[in-house]
Amino acid sequence: MFHRPRYSSASRASQLLQARRRREVYTLRMNITRDDGLLAWQWSIYPYGHQERRNLAVHALTAPLFILGTCAVPLAALLRVPWLAGCGLGAMLAALVLQGRTHKLEKTPPAPFRGPLDVLARFFAEQWVTFPRYVLSGEFARAWSKRV
Repeated sequence: MFHRPRYSSASRASQLLQARRRREVYTLRMNITRDDGLLAWQWSIYPYGHQERRNLAVHALTAPLFILGTCAVPLAALLRVPWLAGCGLGAMLAALVLQGRTHKLEKTPPAPFRGPLDVLARFFAEQWVTFPRYVLSGEFARAWSKRV
């Protein structure tokens, strides 16, 4: 038989207040003007939207795919191999779509985009800089080990 843990009303109120504060901080960070630049802004909110294991697993698989796809496009032009450019663009698009789908599993939604150029800038920054930094800093491992 399953028993629900009992919390005092004060304890529960404290938990709700803390959760509300975390959301407010995240919302505030989402809406800042990015005066410190895209990378600093993205890094400040990154952990909030990357906690769910399926999303983390998809990022771990698709970030390298996106990077390889990005490299394939100029290489195709250099080698004059058009099909390689198509494969590279396809890999980049697949990474974008898969990550977008698994972001829906997160409790915290991604910050709204400011327009089409913002989508490109944020996605390239995430794949090439922010996600590798998340992994190398140990934040990925910490997020993976947490139960969300």
